[in-house]
Amino acid sequence: MTTDERSEPGHDSLSDATQSKKVSTKWRGYLDATLGFRNHWNPVGYGHEIAEGAFVAVTALDEPILLTRVDGEVRAIQDRCAHRGARFSAQPLCFRKGTVSCWYHGWTYDLADGRLSDVLTSPGSPVIGRVRVPTYPVVEAQGLVFVYVGDGDPPALAHDVPPGFLDEDTHCLGIRRTVRSNWRIGVENGFDTTHIFMHRNSALIKGNNIALPLGFVPTDRGAVQVHGEGWPKGVVDNLSENYVPVFEASLQGVPVWTSELRGDEKRVAGQISVWLPGVLKVDPFPDPSLIQYEFYSPSRPRSTSTSRSSNVRSPPSRTSRPSRRSSTRPGGISVSTASTTTTCGPARSWRSSTGTVTGGRTSASSLRTCASSNGGVSRPRTDVAPSLRSAHGADRRERCS
Repeated sequence: MTTDERSEPGHDSLSDATQSKKVSTKWRGYLDATLGFRNHWNPVGYGHEIAEGAFVAVTALDEPILLTRVDGEVRAIQDRCAHRGARFSAQPLCFRKGTVSCWYHGWTYDLADGRLSDVLTSPGSPVIGRVRVPTYPVVEAQGLVFVYVGDGDPPALAHDVPPGFLDEDTHCLGIRRTVRSNWRIGVENGFDTTHIFMHRNSALIKGNNIALPLGFVPTDRGAVQVHGEGWPKGVVDNLSENYVPVFEASLQGVPVWTSELRGDEKRVAGQISVWLPGVLKVDPFPDPSLIQYEFYSPSRPRSTSTSRSSNVRSPPSRTSRPSRRSSTRPGGISVSTASTTTTCGPARSWRSSTGTVTGGRTSASSLRTCASSNGGVSRPRTDVAPSLRSAHGADRRERCS
């Protein structure tokens, strides 16, 4: 709700129907984005999961995509042959570097531009050079692979990640998971200051000796900072400045739960923020030396029958479309979401598969994939999307050298 809307004369006396219409109109783009926002970079996995010449099938905002690495560079092509719609990933074939051939009829495409370069079963076919399969821009940053499935030229990656994520002295570590849930609820949960009550018995509190309150009481309800000009766009809530932590819960003045503090606990979660297209940032967490990022990239379960559409974000020079494929049945499962969680902070010494990283900032990132139910128009669900998997087959080449 904007300041102008809050100050409208008689605003509080609006009928429920009128109020509902105003809210639904204001948040229509958000509500329609059951599959996230298309005109943004979205993470689909980790670079180490894509070996040279190997093929990996992913989903980004419900688009089936085949990833591979050619001369060290990740390429992305739609995982669907233009001939009969067969998925390349069912039996990926590569007979020449920089191409992928369909296992069904041998249609072969250039990975650089998606152009049909040959037909193995019909040499000299007149369709050669006249058919293309969509390809997608790809960027690798901080160990993650981002794909752009939107319209026109992609923006700079810095427009679609939280401030600080691309800092040169940042190193990312993380996980990826799939969850059947509403991607929006996932993002909102982290931004919800009092959801931490559910973590009151978490092993993380004692195991890492952190002071995690049961909740927070705001001292200034209007202190949330809105970053609406330029990119990235987001909202920031400074918990350490604008809230009083609650360490004792009471019912009618009688304490029912008290957090036992010794005074030497670590302070975390001083600031939380959410950024387009769907990234949660908790600074610091789960340790004062780390910052956690969660990227939510939605798609829907393949078993669901849904229609396709999309939405828009308006940047200074581009339009952002929320991708929507809404379920035909209220309450039906309509989407899945993929999220990446990254934790950053002044790095001490971090052991990873690539060796020990010292100095700078460390970030642990995790991709989560969720499948969510869309309970009608009120809360569309999205699931963390990229179901990263290496395609396997007995009679095909999975690598191209």
